[in-house]
Amino acid sequence: MNAGIIVVLFIIIILLASFAKSRIMKKTPTESGAPKDDQAADSKTDMENVYFEEIAKGEKPYRLMEITDQFELMFLKSLFQSEQIPYNVDSEHVSSLYPGIKTGFHILEKDYNDAMEIVEDFEKNRLKNIQINRQ
Repeated sequence: MNAGIIVVLFIIIILLASFAKSRIMKKTPTESGAPKDDQAADSKTDMENVYFEEIAKGEKPYRLMEITDQFELMFLKSLFQSEQIPYNVDSEHVSSLYPGIKTGFHILEKDYNDAMEIVEDFEKNRLKNIQINRQ
Protein backbone atom coordinates (compact mmCIF):
# COMPACT_ATOMS: atom_id res chain seq x y z
CA MET A 1 0.00 0.00 0.00
CA ASN A 2 2.83 2.44 0.84
CA ALA A 3 4.54 1.62 -2.45
CA GLY A 4 1.34 2.50 -4.34
CA ILE A 5 1.12 5.91 -2.64
CA ILE A 6 4.78 6.59 -3.44
CA VAL A 7 4.25 5.70 -7.11
CA VAL A 8 1.18 7.99 -7.33
CA LEU A 9 3.06 10.86 -5.66
CA PHE A 10 6.02 10.30 -8.01
CA ILE A 11 3.70 10.48 -11.05
CA ILE A 12 2.05 13.66 -9.73
CA ILE A 13 5.46 15.29 -9.21
CA ILE A 14 6.56 14.39 -12.74
CA LEU A 15 3.33 15.79 -14.21
CA LEU A 16 3.66 19.03 -12.23
CA ALA A 17 7.29 19.41 -13.28
CA SER A 18 6.49 18.89 -16.97
CA PHE A 19 3.56 21.34 -16.72
CA ALA A 20 5.79 23.97 -15.11
CA LYS A 21 8.48 23.44 -17.74
CA SER A 22 5.99 23.84 -20.59
CA ARG A 23 4.68 27.09 -19.03
CA ILE A 24 8.21 28.47 -18.73
CA MET A 25 9.07 27.52 -22.31
CA LYS A 26 5.91 29.21 -23.66
CA LYS A 27 6.76 32.59 -22.11
CA THR A 28 7.71 35.21 -24.64
CA PRO A 29 10.95 37.13 -24.12
CA THR A 30 9.06 40.26 -23.04
CA GLU A 31 7.14 38.30 -20.37
CA SER A 32 10.38 37.02 -18.90
CA GLY A 33 11.86 40.52 -18.86
CA ALA A 34 14.44 39.94 -21.59
CA PRO A 35 14.19 42.03 -24.76
CA LYS A 36 13.24 40.38 -28.01
CA ASP A 37 16.05 39.96 -30.54
CA ASP A 38 14.55 42.72 -32.69
CA GLN A 39 14.44 45.11 -29.75
CA ALA A 40 18.02 44.30 -28.76
CA ALA A 41 19.22 44.88 -32.32
CA ASP A 42 17.30 48.17 -32.51
CA SER A 43 18.82 49.47 -29.30
CA LYS A 44 22.33 48.63 -30.51
CA THR A 45 21.99 50.57 -33.74
CA ASP A 46 19.62 53.29 -32.57
CA MET A 47 22.09 56.17 -32.80
CA GLU A 48 23.44 54.85 -36.10
CA ASN A 49 19.91 54.93 -37.51
CA VAL A 50 19.41 58.47 -36.18
CA TYR A 51 22.70 59.45 -37.85
CA PHE A 52 21.44 58.36 -41.27
CA GLU A 53 18.01 59.93 -40.70
CA GLU A 54 19.65 63.25 -39.84
CA ILE A 55 21.93 63.05 -42.90
CA ALA A 56 18.86 62.47 -45.06
CA LYS A 57 17.31 65.63 -43.54
CA GLY A 58 20.34 67.67 -44.60
CA GLU A 59 22.67 67.55 -41.58
CA LYS A 60 26.35 67.49 -42.47
CA PRO A 61 28.56 64.52 -41.50
CA TYR A 62 31.96 64.95 -39.89
CA ARG A 63 34.73 62.35 -39.69
CA LEU A 64 35.70 62.74 -36.05
CA MET A 65 38.49 60.18 -35.77
CA GLU A 66 40.01 56.92 -36.90
CA ILE A 67 40.32 54.04 -34.45
CA THR A 68 42.39 50.86 -34.75
CA ASP A 69 41.54 49.32 -31.36
CA GLN A 70 38.22 47.46 -31.34
CA PHE A 71 37.90 47.65 -27.56
CA GLU A 72 38.22 51.43 -27.60
CA LEU A 73 35.68 51.55 -30.41
CA MET A 74 33.27 49.50 -28.32
CA PHE A 75 33.63 51.88 -25.36
CA LEU A 76 33.28 54.99 -27.50
CA LYS A 77 30.17 53.65 -29.20
CA SER A 78 28.69 52.96 -25.78
CA LEU A 79 29.49 56.49 -24.59
CA PHE A 80 27.96 58.09 -27.68
CA GLN A 81 24.90 55.85 -27.41
CA SER A 82 24.37 56.78 -23.76
CA GLU A 83 24.76 60.49 -24.55
CA GLN A 84 22.31 60.16 -27.48
CA ILE A 85 24.82 61.46 -30.02
CA PRO A 86 24.25 59.98 -33.49
CA TYR A 87 27.29 58.30 -35.02
CA ASN A 88 28.38 55.95 -37.80
CA VAL A 89 31.34 53.58 -37.96
CA ASP A 90 33.13 52.64 -41.21
CA SER A 91 34.57 49.16 -41.76
CA GLU A 92 33.77 48.05 -38.23
CA HIS A 93 33.58 44.34 -38.97
CA VAL A 94 36.48 44.31 -41.42
CA SER A 95 38.78 45.87 -38.86
CA SER A 96 37.84 43.21 -36.32
CA LEU A 97 38.99 40.56 -38.80
CA TYR A 98 42.18 42.38 -39.74
CA PRO A 99 43.60 44.19 -36.69
CA GLY A 100 45.27 47.49 -37.46
CA ILE A 101 42.84 48.58 -40.15
CA LYS A 102 41.58 52.04 -39.32
CA THR A 103 37.89 52.38 -38.51
CA GLY A 104 36.34 55.75 -39.33
CA PHE A 105 34.07 57.22 -36.67
CA HIS A 106 31.59 59.80 -38.00
CA ILE A 107 29.27 62.20 -36.22
CA LEU A 108 27.09 65.11 -37.24
CA GLU A 109 28.79 68.50 -37.45
CA LYS A 110 26.27 69.99 -35.02
CA ASP A 111 27.40 67.47 -32.34
CA TYR A 112 31.11 68.24 -32.67
CA ASN A 113 31.55 70.04 -29.32
CA ASP A 114 29.69 67.36 -27.33
CA ALA A 115 31.56 64.61 -29.15
CA MET A 116 34.94 66.20 -28.47
CA GLU A 117 34.10 66.49 -24.79
CA ILE A 118 33.33 62.75 -24.68
CA VAL A 119 36.51 61.82 -26.57
CA GLU A 120 38.70 64.08 -24.42
CA ASP A 121 37.22 62.64 -21.21
CA PHE A 122 37.73 59.15 -22.57
CA GLU A 123 41.37 59.87 -23.45
CA LYS A 124 42.01 61.49 -20.09
CA ASN A 125 40.47 58.67 -18.06
CA ARG A 126 41.31 55.53 -20.01
CA LEU A 127 44.74 55.10 -18.43
CA LYS A 128 43.64 56.02 -14.91
CA ASN A 129 42.00 52.62 -14.49
CA ILE A 130 45.19 50.73 -15.32
CA GLN A 131 47.65 50.07 -12.55
CA ILE A 132 51.17 49.30 -13.73
CA ASN A 133 53.40 47.28 -11.44
CA ARG A 134 56.93 48.59 -11.77
CA GLN A 135 60.01 47.21 -10.11
